[in-house]
Amino acid sequence: MNHIVIRAALTICLVVAAGSAFSQSPGLDCSNAATGVERTICGKPTLAALDARMGTYYALLLSARPLEAGMAYREFRDALRNQQASWLTQVRDACGRRAACLETAYRNRIAALSNTAHRHLGLTFAASSVGDAQTGDAGDAAQRRVDYTNASFRIDDRVLTLAGGAHTEPSAPGSAAQHVTKIVATPAFGVLAGKPAAAVFIVDQPGGSGSFVYAGVTFGDGDATVPAALGDRIVPQSITFQGDTVRVRYLDRMPDEPMFKPPSVSKLMILRFDSARRALVEVKPRANPALGKSGD
Repeated sequence: MNHIVIRAALTICLVVAAGSAFSQSPGLDCSNAATGVERTICGKPTLAALDARMGTYYALLLSARPLEAGMAYREFRDALRNQQASWLTQVRDACGRRAACLETAYRNRIAALSNTAHRHLGLTFAASSVGDAQTGDAGDAAQRRVDYTNASFRIDDRVLTLAGGAHTEPSAPGSAAQHVTKIVATPAFGVLAGKPAAAVFIVDQPGGSGSFVYAGVTFGDGDATVPAALGDRIVPQSITFQGDTVRVRYLDRMPDEPMFKPPSVSKLMILRFDSARRALVEVKPRANPALGKSGD
């Protein structure tokens, strides 16, 4: 069977799957919902529909073979499974029973699966009543137009252009150790500074023990942007667009805790885009003279 027939057959499957009832999908089995997160999802029709759609797309991608020359099916499948397991534990379950957080997590994961299907299989997922991206039409437009996997970022005065979501170079001239910079977790799509944009978590690993995490944004225009530093070996949770800001949630350590201790302190950083510097910068709380201290 040639690739055209395979694409057509899979596209038909995706269209049918997108409109199927959630009880027929390979998503969450609501008859056996055991955790608070699962019961919250099953108790809200919008979340249940998003879970069904995400599960259907994930299952179809697992059963599809990538068309790219030289890309082994096993590598594609294993990477997809690892990404899904990471998303379930680090993003979805981290939301707890917060419905808004869960909806954002699902819409972002669906967008990421859609991007994977289009990049590796030449497929475009069909739309459904629950929408394709967290910001509606604007997010959907950004998803189609912004190629975050080949974006450029400026980190520590180094301009790095990713290829397939990662950049690798020797840690030092002649060194066997590798300096790896890559996108992790699920991206978000929306509008920032009046332009379609993608917001991503970036991990920079110079080759030592450090693993420095940043929040970055790209407009898909080829120009490098400066990401905001979050910390060393922290745990990304979610990244979303809200108005003209990017909101980043992650787990960090207390100031006096050792680095070997797993991060457990939930933090929120609100960022805006500084067009002059082409950088994400933190929005500081405004001072409240009446209180004599910073306030929201």
